Amino acid sequence: MKKIKGYVRITLALFFITMLLSGCSQPGITASDNTPTHTITDSAGRQVEIPTEIKKAAVLDAFMTEAIVMSQGGEQIVSCPAGTKRNVLLKEIYPEIENAVTVTSSGVINAEALMELKPDVVLIKREIYQSEAEAQKLDKLGIPYVVVSYDNMAEQIEALRLIASVMGGRVAQNMETLCQEYERVITLCEERSARIPESERVKVYHSITEAVRTDGENSLGSDWIKTVGCTDVSVGSELKSEGDDYYASIEQIFVWDPDVVICNDASTAEYFKTNEKFQGLRAVRENQVYNIPIGFTRWGHQGSCETFFGMPWLGTTVYPEVYGDIDLRAEVTDFYQNVAGIQVDDALWDKILSGRDIRQGGKNSGK
Repeated sequence: MKKIKGYVRITLALFFITMLLSGCSQPGITASDNTPTHTITDSAGRQVEIPTEIKKAAVLDAFMTEAIVMSQGGEQIVSCPAGTKRNVLLKEIYPEIENAVTVTSSGVINAEALMELKPDVVLIKREIYQSEAEAQKLDKLGIPYVVVSYDNMAEQIEALRLIASVMGGRVAQNMETLCQEYERVITLCEERSARIPESERVKVYHSITEAVRTDGENSLGSDWIKTVGCTDVSVGSELKSEGDDYYASIEQIFVWDPDVVICNDASTAEYFKTNEKFQGLRAVRENQVYNIPIGFTRWGHQGSCETFFGMPWLGTTVYPEVYGDIDLRAEVTDFYQNVAGIQVDDALWDKILSGRDIRQGGKNSGK
């Protein structure tokens, strides 16, 4: 009888050990809480295991926040940058974005505030990851974090698909629609711009929030402006750089003598038109200064997920004979309704085009 009891104990022990090992080895399952997971590769080339279902995401970048909310995933966001709360359309889709906690200031993460949110995943931009102190801070917290970064349009589309793979569900579906539209517009613009002779290409100066802040090499702005068929005058020039931002001098702008000036802030466009230091600029004299429309984002801005609207806007503005058949309002209306669930009436369309009363400007806007 003692031998039988001993065999039973041994058999039961082996059974439980086998079950434990089997449970730990199941793909996509964490041993601690049996949460289904999957592994993604982020923009830094890191393999990151994250929950399959994301209920709470700390999104520490405006581009990612705007893309997720526009794709109707606002309820998944528990943290976002303070600036994204200024956007009228984002708050129309998801008013509760106002309640999302801001856990970063000047690129520094408040680890305690982040930990209190208990997010399933943290989405960060390249600059935070490149800070050794901030990366170590995230490593110590033990929360899976995903680096999302890009420079040009192709990389931005990859970044959007990466966000989609993290967030899943409805966000993934809507974001794929966004990416397909982005790719369609790029192809259209490449085909149209091929018709424009080099000698007839419009020279464009792109002002980014501040009058002298502009595009550098391999930037999103230089990419989409070139794709439309224009010459971005600041590209290839020696510019002052501060991180990822590039600055020209007023003298350089006059030397470039652009045909057109486009500004991603209405107050900056007004600054060009009214400040006496720019009155001698040919684009100002000939009334060729335009503000780029603003929808969910500043179209074509480095942090915009709506560059595919900025391209046809510029095309129809400077090359009406090449792009004039495009009904920009119809395209925007259709996309906003189908993806974001927003109706574009006359009043909203006027706001988008004017770039006013739809998003508060930054502290340096117009200077």
